[in-house]
Amino acid sequence: MKKNRNLEYYSNEKVLKPSYYVQRELDLILAEIKKSGSASVVDFGAGAGRLAIEMLRNGYSVSAVEIDRDAIKKLDENAKKIGLEKRLKITKNLRGRVYIIAGTDVLHHLDLDVYLPLFHKHLLPKGRIIFSEPNPLNIFWWFFIFLFADFQEEFGIKNCSYFSLKKRLMNSGYRKIAIKGLYLLPPQLIFNFKFLERINRRLGENLFLKFFAFRFIVTAEK
Repeated sequence: MKKNRNLEYYSNEKVLKPSYYVQRELDLILAEIKKSGSASVVDFGAGAGRLAIEMLRNGYSVSAVEIDRDAIKKLDENAKKIGLEKRLKITKNLRGRVYIIAGTDVLHHLDLDVYLPLFHKHLLPKGRIIFSEPNPLNIFWWFFIFLFADFQEEFGIKNCSYFSLKKRLMNSGYRKIAIKGLYLLPPQLIFNFKFLERINRRLGENLFLKFFAFRFIVTAEK
């Protein structure tokens, strides 16, 4: 069986105790989810629970869509470790119509021309998708992929530039599309220096520099 490098990188420890900069990313996603007023969320491509665990901790019921057996096992273990497994439902497919479909680092693994319309189909009126994705125009991602990841698995990152995402979302029928930049430089390099971290965050939010941001927070409404 092919090794799942994402599970190696996002270990149980990292999922249960996210670093400062990952927590910042998760907080931004949670802030967007909160706007919906929904008590339940779909975490698409949940993995070991990087996002699902945080949503459970914040009182949400989570339907985690995941097909990898090792990931499902780790996600279940992590939910039990925090005592919130009763609010977690794990499935292998999207089911029914929902208000929120969210995820982290999953869009670039999908055929967006298939899955963005699929998400749209499963959303209730005014339902939203909320995703965090790496930006291919930030050169540091290519160094990371070359050194630590499987190039073939991660090559879909090329489809997640600002303009590519916006065009595909529009073509799939979404409205109120927002793509916000998060950080300009890899936050791992300077997260111990809070002042520099704040500057890095603001640079990623800049009207022009956001096109080259390290990461995007993507939201769109049906």
